[in-house]
Amino acid sequence: MRDLYDNAALTYLTGFIAVTFGLLIIGYHNLWVADWRVLITIIGWLALIKGLIFIVLPKLGPAVRLFRLRARRRLTGGKKSAGRKHAPGPRDLVCLEC
Repeated sequence: MRDLYDNAALTYLTGFIAVTFGLLIIGYHNLWVADWRVLITIIGWLALIKGLIFIVLPKLGPAVRLFRLRARRRLTGGKKSAGRKHAPGPRDLVCLEC
């Protein structure tokens, strides 16, 4: 992640891609209904906002990351999280000792 914020061209490219996907999703699927389909619309809006932040405020990314790390340390009492360094996947759903 640090490389993303250090390289200005990569930051702007990422922002442009996020804005493009956000606009595509919003353009074709802007449904505000009390249904699960609203999640797709919300993802589109979040992608658009994140892309605009990458383009307009590229130095905000590391500040947000630092804020999240400090908040996590406060919640865990300064201890590093034990264990998992990856997102749970299909292998984690299989019980090998059953």
